[in-house]
Amino acid sequence: MAVFVMFLLQESLTANTTHGYWTGATGAASYALTFVVSACAGTGAWEGSRFSRGHVTHWAPARNPLSVALPILTPIALLGILGMGLALTVSAWSADTGWGAPHPGITIMWLVMIGAATVTGFLAGRVIPPFIAVPLSLLSAFCITAYPASIEPLWIRHLVGGAMFDCCALDQTPDWRGLDSTIATALGVTLAGLVLISYSVKVRTALLAFTLLVGGLGTGVWLAHNLPAQPYVERSSNDLVCSGESPRVCLWPELASRSAMIRQAAIAASLRLRAAGLVIPDTFTMAGPPPENQLLIGTGAQPTPDEVTSGVAGGFLPLAPPACAQSGPYPGAEAYGSVAAWLALTAGVKPAELTNRYAPRDIAMAQDVIHQPRSAQLNWYNRNSQALRDCTSKPVLPPKTVEDRSPGAAQ
Repeated sequence: MAVFVMFLLQESLTANTTHGYWTGATGAASYALTFVVSACAGTGAWEGSRFSRGHVTHWAPARNPLSVALPILTPIALLGILGMGLALTVSAWSADTGWGAPHPGITIMWLVMIGAATVTGFLAGRVIPPFIAVPLSLLSAFCITAYPASIEPLWIRHLVGGAMFDCCALDQTPDWRGLDSTIATALGVTLAGLVLISYSVKVRTALLAFTLLVGGLGTGVWLAHNLPAQPYVERSSNDLVCSGESPRVCLWPELASRSAMIRQAAIAASLRLRAAGLVIPDTFTMAGPPPENQLLIGTGAQPTPDEVTSGVAGGFLPLAPPACAQSGPYPGAEAYGSVAAWLALTAGVKPAELTNRYAPRDIAMAQDVIHQPRSAQLNWYNRNSQALRDCTSKPVLPPKTVEDRSPGAAQ
């Protein structure tokens, strides 16, 4: 298990980590969960077959079978915990998280999934010959946990924790429904299995186990139903650390080592944009969507000064097209690239930095506008900004005619 996780899974475990963010590292480590629970299921089946072949329950009839089985099941569960602990170590090291703790909800999900795989494998080993039970348990556990992520409906994957390895960016946290659906389903399987281990197989035992299984699965389905493919929500703005005034800059705590640079770059960009005539909000934030009196400046985990400047400029753009764009024409879409490029240039981004972001036509138009008088630039921006926010205003594209057009001509 250690060799498999540390070497064969290392590239996958470090591909999606978010620098400095324990929740992101914990989510990335979930990539190993499919392999770990498969190992636990196969090992459980082997131990279950030994338990059955040794006639253990007949040799100790006065003891509850569960009390005899627990010392056998515990090392298997520890195997799973070791595997996920190593996966978390690899991900956290890659993310340079520093001191901290993994996300509690994700780690609880791991533990319950490990328990479910261990118990079901053990039960399979007790009733099926080992040369069938071991590979069958291992492959079944792999298929059950791996393949739901590739089928529809999309919410099925959340019953087996099949989407957490993509979690999470700095401004995201897991949706509790996604985690709880996995926990409820796995807990139902675990409890049903423990009942079957504890008592002789009778109608009452079977009914109780079936009730627990259906209850856990039903709860999981109820929680996961209609969840999107990625069960993440916006991180609470209460986690932000704010400082300064006019503007007040609020950053995620994981960016503490870069806070001075971010604040300096953000303030410099805001001064340039204010000089161009834009109204600068009093608060810059990394939590979106922001209130009307705040400006979203990006959410990167390792921002450079240019990225901060671009983030401040991008904060003046709408986060998404208006709802009317889904059902009819949206003329403002034609102006998005040129407005974004003009904002970036005005904030202080070098033209060479824009070549991979916007079309040459948009960059050329933005550069043409930026050489116009200040009033003409502001007029051009205001009209096109309005066009980006509704479906009735037409964008003003030829920059040299901006000053000659009346305010109503953009309609």
